[in-house]
Amino acid sequence: MRNLLGSLTLTALIQGLLFIYLPLAANTALPGLRNTSLGLLLLLSLYVLIRQRPKVDKCLAISGMGYLLLVTASFLTLTNIGASSSEFVRSMLAPTVLAMALLAVTKDFDVKAQLKLTVLASVLTTLLYAWSIHQLWGALQANLFNRDYGFRFLVFLPFLLLALISKLGRIWTGLAALLLVLQVIAIGLMGFRGAWLGLVTVVLLFVWRHLTTKGLLVLAAVVIAVGVASASLTKQFAPQTYQYVETKLRQTDSSGRVDFLWKPTITMIRDTPLLGHGYGNANFSKIFAAEAPKHDDWLWKDATHPHNIWLEVAFATGLVGAALLLTIMLRSGWLLWQRSREGNPLAEAALLGLIGFYGVLGMTEPLAWAPLGLFAGIALAQSARFGDRT
Repeated sequence: MRNLLGSLTLTALIQGLLFIYLPLAANTALPGLRNTSLGLLLLLSLYVLIRQRPKVDKCLAISGMGYLLLVTASFLTLTNIGASSSEFVRSMLAPTVLAMALLAVTKDFDVKAQLKLTVLASVLTTLLYAWSIHQLWGALQANLFNRDYGFRFLVFLPFLLLALISKLGRIWTGLAALLLVLQVIAIGLMGFRGAWLGLVTVVLLFVWRHLTTKGLLVLAAVVIAVGVASASLTKQFAPQTYQYVETKLRQTDSSGRVDFLWKPTITMIRDTPLLGHGYGNANFSKIFAAEAPKHDDWLWKDATHPHNIWLEVAFATGLVGAALLLTIMLRSGWLLWQRSREGNPLAEAALLGLIGFYGVLGMTEPLAWAPLGLFAGIALAQSARFGDRT
């Protein structure tokens, strides 16, 4: 009994730390609290997993470990490690620890409890977003297209959708509905077309799987009403934001991504295709600036990242790293699909998030990598075996 209570206490503490860490993982806000939470999650998760010794999917575990080792080696061989150290913590250690933490709590907390955790983390994210709007209101006319928060909302979106239909209780359903409305508005007003496409993809996949014709009509009516109201209020109270979004709606080009970023990045990848040039945006920026004068057709002479996750990974760790990452995503997607077909809402939400965030948005934007730990961690945890549990 004492061991059982001790185990529940530890996993409950990990759940609490996840609630704090998830909203902070995607950007640089509150670094002290974020890094402290990450360190505690690492220590507690390691301790719990050593005691539990779960049997996990070998393909996902091996590819994940291989990718971690490759990126770590690439990071350690940099001439200026300090310039990329915080990025390495956020982009490599964070997803690894998140996956471990989710695996550690799965035995003692069921799917609905973990789904509620994502709703609570989404509440905290929304509050942080509202606070940032309050701080920026006077100077920037309510900077509603704050990219960091908009991208994080896209991570939580599928979990809120599944919370609506998972019979969590009236309070949880109402809270999820309110958060959905607020966050969809924020994603719409942030002005990033890749995020809009990711939003539409996630919603359409959810609708195709779950909604009846009547439900679809109700959803369409709500979306139209909220969209009209949001456009009207934004035009009145934040005209600069309205003009920005209107410009993005009319834009048909790629904002220079293809010719000015993707083609030069592919050229640099060809120079060292197997293991890449080394980790980090600082390293990419330095090499881009050094190579640009050698190419008259490169119109941009400096850049911080290639605006595409696959080019980013291939540049840093070569085709080997890209292949390992692809294996992680495909295997995670397969495991999540299997669990979602069994009626697991947490797995389905993670699958939709993986598709929308990395499969769609990741093709045009530089993204935080912590959510990969959330999606792959759920895949790893929901397919794991704990003793007599299958």
